[in-house]
Amino acid sequence: HHHHHHHDRDDEHEDDDDEAARRRASKEPSYVVPEDGRVNETMRSRLTAESQDMAKSVEEQAAQVQEHVDEQQQQQDAERTADGIDEFELVQANAALRSRVLADDSEALWSFLSSHRSTRTHRTMLTVHIVLDNTGAELVNDLALASMLLTSRVARRVVLHAKMHPTFVGDTTVNDVEETIRIMLRQSEHTPTLRMALHLQRFIDARSLVVEANMFWTLPRLFWDMPRSLVDRLRNRRPDSSEYDPALVIFKGDANYRRLVGDRRWPHDTAFADVVEYLGVPVAALRTSKAEVMVGIDAERAAAAKDADEHWLTSGRWGVIQFARPQHAVADFARRESVVTKHAVHDEL
Repeated sequence: HHHHHHHDRDDEHEDDDDEAARRRASKEPSYVVPEDGRVNETMRSRLTAESQDMAKSVEEQAAQVQEHVDEQQQQQDAERTADGIDEFELVQANAALRSRVLADDSEALWSFLSSHRSTRTHRTMLTVHIVLDNTGAELVNDLALASMLLTSRVARRVVLHAKMHPTFVGDTTVNDVEETIRIMLRQSEHTPTLRMALHLQRFIDARSLVVEANMFWTLPRLFWDMPRSLVDRLRNRRPDSSEYDPALVIFKGDANYRRLVGDRRWPHDTAFADVVEYLGVPVAALRTSKAEVMVGIDAERAAAAKDADEHWLTSGRWGVIQFARPQHAVADFARRESVVTKHAVHDEL
């Protein structure tokens, strides 16, 4: 039972201070805990009423948002063809995107990958490392890539490198990967998603899909300051041996790209391979450009992009798919000094 204390309005003897105090109290809850440590009934009823009001307004807002979302969804459904987005649209959308890919080594990258594919007589030894960027939709795509590489037997193992904590708000953590797969496992009405999630779970159980976080990924250091142990991990060094098995490292996103090429004002036509050779491992970069650092693009492409969009480097509308295999089979951090000196670019952004 809530006791509502109605003040006796006929009592004219209260002075104005009390009146003001009472008016204040009716507006602002007094959260002062009484001396005996117990919350009195008045306070309890006021708090209850307040939280109910709050819950009600939150519910109303949520209902409004939901209504809006439903409307949009109906509109989208109406615009879609009966069988979902038709293939022709996809191909067209792809072609439109292709024109904004300023360097596209996807064919060389795929031929490298398929050369490692398991045959009847030879099981692939390739490890593909994916250095992750954002969680959410991007991570789902990365998981699809990982699943494809393992199911098609191109790779023996895929290692997803997550961050220990988000430096930028979207950064993927190990927990994000596990949570995403859990959510996908619950999509029982959507068979392809469920099928992929079951594959991923099976790969994780078999240790052919590994998710790990290294402290280095959240340090404010360029990748040529990478500790030797992590370089050996990326290069797929066999435990207790100086032998290496084949590897590919895929760096996702803008921040990883900047750290990979060292955040220098490289001339845009500097060869990608020259800059990333220091890791001594085949490297691919999948990046939408959001910063003024770019290598591996011929001057004509750069000029055309600049004509079409003066903020082409930062607008997030242009991207690269770059791939390089090192000339030397060793990680050589001293050599990146010679690369930087050769191009005479020392000014950091």
